[in-house]
Amino acid sequence: NLSRQMDQLHLQASDLPFVRSFHGKPLASALPVVTVGTIMGTLYVSFVWFYMPAVGLGTFSVPSLVFHAVFGLSVGSYQAGVITDPGSIPEDWRGEPDGRPQFMLQDGSTFHPLERKKTTGTWRFCSKERKFKPDRAHFCRALNRNVLRMDHYCPWLNNCIGYYNYKYFVLFLFYTVVDTNFATIELSRALATGTFSSGFTFMMYQGTFMSGLLASLLTPFFAFHCWLIANNMTTIEYCEKRGSGTLQSPYDVGVKANIASVMGDNPALWLLPIGMPPSNGLFYSRQDPPTEQNDGEEEEEE
Repeated sequence: NLSRQMDQLHLQASDLPFVRSFHGKPLASALPVVTVGTIMGTLYVSFVWFYMPAVGLGTFSVPSLVFHAVFGLSVGSYQAGVITDPGSIPEDWRGEPDGRPQFMLQDGSTFHPLERKKTTGTWRFCSKERKFKPDRAHFCRALNRNVLRMDHYCPWLNNCIGYYNYKYFVLFLFYTVVDTNFATIELSRALATGTFSSGFTFMMYQGTFMSGLLASLLTPFFAFHCWLIANNMTTIEYCEKRGSGTLQSPYDVGVKANIASVMGDNPALWLLPIGMPPSNGLFYSRQDPPTEQNDGEEEEEE
């Protein structure tokens, strides 16, 4: 009976979305995720199990409620970023390099991509997937396929950051930045004004160091991604444009619309790890009428 129960628990656990995201991947791919969990767990223990009792804070005190609420939103955003597929090119975008995508042949739709091959000026085509590539899509070697509006591959989430999970990645950064800065301030103030036992002091110093280090690293990184969102640009596009002398994005349609293109149409949901971007990630609004743009790509780009 015990063996049967253990087998059932194993099957149930293996069917969890978070666990399924690791199926078919090497064991080493889980190490960054385990590291993130260990760091977040250590920070939680330092704050809740040591700092709060040391200074006499209850579970329902304001600092506790703030820390737990933000911590929970950070964990929820992280999980969403891990398990959400970043977006892939549909099957009806298949075709031959010198032909047209299937969807154009089937329903007569038009296709006027902004990004073209540098040498020929023709539509971008992925020879690995045998698909034409919409604007802002790039090939991710880690996933071995193209990703819509690809930003970058993030080993800490064991996922590529693209059209459908970029919101969750940004929210994870936001709530982690808020929590680590809050914990650093609270822990530092307590250590500067109080005297505690050696065990409590050690754990509080450890929490201060860890939260302070994370805050100093992630705060400017989060600010950079806020700038990218405000200008409707991905990390890949920023790197491509940085050497061109201009950082103007052709997809920049105003700050509010730029934010909505990532966070969704409903502002009430922008700070919650739920909801999806407003479109399908294949076509994008542009500031100016379509003009060809050579993206410098030849074959299998990223």
